[in-house]
Amino acid sequence: MNEKEDAKQDASLTFKRKFGVQVQKYWKYTRKWFPFAIFIGAISGVIMSLFTSLVFIVQRLIIDSPTALTYLLYPVVGGITSLFMFFGFKEVYGAGLSHVLAHKNTTTPLRPRGILTKFFTSLITLGIGAPGGREGPAVTIGSTASSVIGNKIGMTQEDEMHAITIDFQSGFAKDKELVEDVMTKNVITAYPDETLSTAFDKLTKFRIESMPVVERENNKVILGIISFRDIENRYETALTKLQSRRKLTIEEIEDDI
Repeated sequence: MNEKEDAKQDASLTFKRKFGVQVQKYWKYTRKWFPFAIFIGAISGVIMSLFTSLVFIVQRLIIDSPTALTYLLYPVVGGITSLFMFFGFKEVYGAGLSHVLAHKNTTTPLRPRGILTKFFTSLITLGIGAPGGREGPAVTIGSTASSVIGNKIGMTQEDEMHAITIDFQSGFAKDKELVEDVMTKNVITAYPDETLSTAFDKLTKFRIESMPVVERENNKVILGIISFRDIENRYETALTKLQSRRKLTIEEIEDDI
């Protein structure tokens, strides 16, 4: 009886020690990062509030009150964005998330210009009604602010990278780290003798970007991959060759080819 009681007491003490260690660990982590997170969140919130307000104002001026000059804004905005890209402002590429991840994975700080660059280009793009979202610019701006401020206050390189909003690795669940754990099992496939319009319909119906091309006799044999971009390239090439001004469907192009 005494041995059982001693074992229970030891187990209780072990639990208390482990619990105490965890509490100290999380308290240390919270004390270190909570004030910084609040500060960055406040800064990012102010910037994005201004960003959203300006987008709304520009949309009201342009979209709600269209003029002949409105239609010139699309090539102008495209030209400005291309100019930024020409001078190496990679922050404007897409949502900018790949730019942030590239810096995080190479442990190089993000440059301050990223805030203004992404703010300005996304503002004029969304302001004229071009398709896009606010989430990408928000993450890019917030991550850049974290990196810049972390560098200014003398954070270690490891902490500065940890301060960047996107955490690609720890974002995965511990039991979902392998490809086989998260891959799509019921794969939509195409066959080599199918028409482009059939493949296009599959991509559209199932809302996927690409699918493997397999043999009909043995669908485990992969011959290649067909994507939206492959079909678009074929479509554009066919249009150029035909030099047609009328609007053609994929089926018409296939017949003409």
